[in-house]
Amino acid sequence: MATELHAHPRTEALPNNWSSTAHKAFCAVLEHHQADQLIVPLAFMEGTSQFSVDRISGHFKSHALLVEEFGLTGVTFEKRQDDTGHVRTAPKGTGS
Repeated sequence: MATELHAHPRTEALPNNWSSTAHKAFCAVLEHHQADQLIVPLAFMEGTSQFSVDRISGHFKSHALLVEEFGLTGVTFEKRQDDTGHVRTAPKGTGS
């Protein structure tokens, strides 16, 4: 079973005076502290999971490395130009 979390699709409706921090928080599904906590439970799920995060933190990278070192899942992440990120977990051997 795949899990995918999406940000609100109407980002064009944001007011012009929103700060970049508020915009990142609105466009990302998870705040970086939440992503840190979610990576371990996702490692035990079957299938692929994806989500966006307001930023890829060093703490998140440590969690991702840990679950990979234990052979629980593969974790890939991409840092976007606006510093938000996209994360994907998939069982080892499925092209994570």
